[in-house]
Amino acid sequence: MDYQTVFIVIVAAFFLEAIALTITWQLNRNEDGTLEWALSGAMMALGSVVAIWVRAVQPEPALGNESMWLLAVIRSAGVALIALGWIYVWYGVRKFFGRSCPGRVAAAIVVGSFFVALLMAVPLRLPVAWVVACFSTFVSLCAALVFYEMGSPNKHSSVISRIMRISFAVVSLVWGARAAVTFADIHRPIDTSFDALAIFVALMVSITVTFGMILMTTERLQGHLRRQATRDTLTDVYNRRGFFEAIEPVVSGARNISPVALAILDLDHFKKINDTFGHAVGDGVLRRFAAVARLALRDEDFFGRLGGEEFVVLMIRTDARQALRAMKRVCHLLARGAIEVDGHKVSVTVSIGLTVKTRQRELDVEAMLKEADRALYQAKALGRNRVLAYGALESVAEK
Repeated sequence: MDYQTVFIVIVAAFFLEAIALTITWQLNRNEDGTLEWALSGAMMALGSVVAIWVRAVQPEPALGNESMWLLAVIRSAGVALIALGWIYVWYGVRKFFGRSCPGRVAAAIVVGSFFVALLMAVPLRLPVAWVVACFSTFVSLCAALVFYEMGSPNKHSSVISRIMRISFAVVSLVWGARAAVTFADIHRPIDTSFDALAIFVALMVSITVTFGMILMTTERLQGHLRRQATRDTLTDVYNRRGFFEAIEPVVSGARNISPVALAILDLDHFKKINDTFGHAVGDGVLRRFAAVARLALRDEDFFGRLGGEEFVVLMIRTDARQALRAMKRVCHLLARGAIEVDGHKVSVTVSIGLTVKTRQRELDVEAMLKEADRALYQAKALGRNRVLAYGALESVAEK
């Protein structure tokens, strides 16, 4: 496949990719980065059309001719538009991963400077290879930035993102080599087999990256759906389904994480709070309680809402004394001051039933829930605002 044919194919591919990314953005408007990727596809498609049109009109302009200034400006504008598309690819990746982006003014300054650098070919009487060298350098740098961005800590680490990262690395290396070769011989022809290879690589990678962007967006959307299915929308802790799904791997390997403690936490007189202040205040109390409980628990503890004002926590590698201490912290943090919701100060306490198991091949979570529930019932009967371990004769009250 010759250079010109490859160039035409990549223009067609850019348009198809722009359409695909635009549809992705339309379907996922709330996902950060999708708009920037849609814009990048459109910019690259339009810029490529302009560049190929100028090349068709005059493959190698006679730079001394005044009429060539207009062609040079149009060509440089098309190439600069493609460059802006690359910037928006980088912007999209940063936004997708929750990072801020330089403003539009910064992008305009960079692209404006690049546009001026391209136009320098006219007064300096440089061949079209100057434009190719500058553009190749710009593409290589942008691809390197995206490669770095996708490998930064705490980023999306799926197989899809790793394939995309490799793709951007290939683009950076190939187009960097193209820039070096062209700068080394600025008067060389720009339709060699190496140039065709560089454009073909860009074509293959652009297709891969487009599908990758779509798949990453879909993958994140599925993650949101899974979270909605397993998280309590009011308190943002596990709902009942999410709690049991989260502890399933733990239950199957109980011998490696014993002892294990399970507690049921129930807010005292919660119905009275709803009846007195209304359900909006009651919801605020539940949110505040969940936040307080998380402060008293460890990151590795499993905390969920069973329903209503009843919560559950599973603590691995936690003996009875450690579990009792953690639950006492919850009681203390909650009882030490009234919760203020919508201008109402509400005094809230919690009763907790606790059970602990050690050296078991498999945990019987249902049995533990029944034991913790019995302990909770006894804690309520003894006056509430206390922690009671299953089978214990002594309770600890937070007065």
